[in-house]
Amino acid sequence: MSKLPDDARRNVDSVLCSIRSMDDQGLLEDDRTFAGEFAPIFRRQLADVDDVAVGRVLLSAAAANQVLADKGRDPEHVRNIFLLMALDFLADALADGA
Repeated sequence: MSKLPDDARRNVDSVLCSIRSMDDQGLLEDDRTFAGEFAPIFRRQLADVDDVAVGRVLLSAAAANQVLADKGRDPEHVRNIFLLMALDFLADALADGA
């Protein structure tokens, strides 16, 4: 994690502690397997983006997902929130037809 600022490192530690503490069914290894399957797909799709930048975005998304879950949002609403946020980031490119 050499390029991560201190706040991002704290977020990583916090998220890892949180998921480990909630892994009472032993699903973390399965989750790690799925993550390992998705990571190469993301790397191919985002080949022009630095791995650390992608990791920081995913970390922020994971933290936001936890906040939304803690507030009682169901997965469908969380998905919608992230989709709308993505569209906001892509708005200029979509408007240009890019």
